[in-house]
Order: sequence, then structure tokens, then C-alpha cells
Amino acid sequence: MDDLIFDMFMTEVEGQQVVLIGTFLSALERTGLRRTDPRLLELFENLRRAHRELEVNFPGKAAGSIETLKLDRESFKSTIADNIVLISKAFRQQFVIPEFQSFCLHIEEMYTKCKEVKGGKVAAYIPQLARVDPNFWGVSVCTIDGQRYSIGDTMNPFTIQSCR
Repeated sequence: MDDLIFDMFMTEVEGQQVVLIGTFLSALERTGLRRTDPRLLELFENLRRAHRELEVNFPGKAAGSIETLKLDRESFKSTIADNIVLISKAFRQQFVIPEFQSFCLHIEEMYTKCKEVKGGKVAAYIPQLARVDPNFWGVSVCTIDGQRYSIGDTMNPFTIQSCR
């Protein structure tokens, strides 16, 4: 499976077959997996290790972040080995929502339609609720497979007391 994943993302750079890690990570995110997913911890540790080794062995060659890494077949395979089951499941579209990007477009449409609703008011009888900006609006989705998508004011802390 690791060879298949390499072949999916393989490109030729200076006569060498490599995977551009930035491209690989972007594709992984499009399946719904976030870079902060704890199940991918080993992948990112391996990428950081590969980046450090490149800096030590070839000074100046590892400029930038792990995104700029170009890994050959063996390096790539050893980098993803710890997380091969999750990564292969993602790229074989075996998560609960196989077409995650399409799903996200539907969420965006619903978000946009609902954002126009301006009726209602915050509860004034609870001080924490009274201070909340009523214009904040966000939607976050997390599937049982850990696919995640967020849109809008999802980083603002809020309380859900008295919701109806």
C-alpha cells in the first residue's frame, strides 16, 4: 500500500522520483484529516526528523518547513509507515464520508444560508450569555472517523446554556 501511495503523489524533480510533502499533506487534509489529528503524530514526528536530518547532512537543502520536503520512495515509505493504516484508509475513501470535499461544500451552503438569519437575541439573565456577540456564527463537524471541517467563527469560545 505504501508503494501505491508513493505512486499516487510521485513526481520527478531533477531526474529523481519524489513525493512533494506539501502536496501529500494537502491531499490528506482534503480527506478530512487535520494535521493536528493525534493519530498522525508519528507521521509529523517522522517528517520533522527527516527535515532535521536533511539540515544536518545537506546544509541549506532543508530551507523552509516540512512542507518543502521532497522524499524518495524509501524515505517516504519509512515516514508514513507508522500511520499507513489510517493514511491508506483515507486515500481509499474508506471513511464514513468518502467524498469529503463534496460534503464540505454542502456544509458551506447551509452555513451561508443560516448566517443570514438575524432573529432572536442573547439571554440577558446570565452575564456570560449577555456579553456574547450575537453575530458570531460557526459550524464544526467531526465524523466518527475523525474527519473534521469548520467554517465561520469556530475559534471563539462560547457557552451553549439555554439553547433552544
